[in-house]
Amino acid sequence: MTNDVVSDGGKSKNFANIALLENWLAEYHNIETELWVRVFNKKSGVISVSWDDCVVAVLRDDVLLWCKTALKKQP
Repeated sequence: MTNDVVSDGGKSKNFANIALLENWLAEYHNIETELWVRVFNKKSGVISVSWDDCVVAVLRDDVLLWCKTALKKQP
């Protein structure tokens, strides 16, 4: 498998590494309404991001800034 984003034709995608996932999120976060990330078991032999990678990718500075701003707006 190459270091690409692999799609099943729908919302489900397999990212070979965290950088590809972060790039996808940066490009499509304001276009797409959902994303299903396929995470494969290491024993499967399919290269994919881990659950931890997914958490880290969405908790980057931009997302944290948005969360902090949203929390500050709460009464």
